Amino acid sequence: EIRKWNKIAYILKKRGYNIVSLGLLHHLHYADIDLTGKTDVREAAAILSYCSLFIGNNSLLFHIAQSLNIPSICTFSLAIPQRFIYGTCPAYPVQADIKCKNCMTFNMLQVIKKKGHCLRPWGIFGKCMKMITVDMVMKKVEEALNDKKDSPNLR
Repeated sequence: EIRKWNKIAYILKKRGYNIVSLGLLHHLHYADIDLTGKTDVREAAAILSYCSLFIGNNSLLFHIAQSLNIPSICTFSLAIPQRFIYGTCPAYPVQADIKCKNCMTFNMLQVIKKKGHCLRPWGIFGKCMKMITVDMVMKKVEEALNDKKDSPNLR
């Protein structure tokens, strides 16, 4: 939900961090640089290469950030985070503790066959994503920032 991402950006901006917004859909009100919908994949990767931290969903941008060895806070819902975290890059998964989490990993066919389940409309996030709070994400941000002294990757 964009409202939560805006709140996270607001908190970080108040702490003195610069915010760059990338992606395709939603613009962050508190972004210092808003490139939402304005870059192709190569340009987004080049911009990410200058970033100290990635915060977002399990997406192409998350995978690019990992490949660039950028510490990443990433929200997960449908799949086990360990399937998408690789290499030595610090990754901080955020996931709600809900019974049906990781549904895509464990029982995708049964999930798709169930009427009214949140996976049926693929473009809409289900309860598992809505249950992720700003505080949950910020806790991981704090963890990443505390690890900064031990990580040469976090600039």
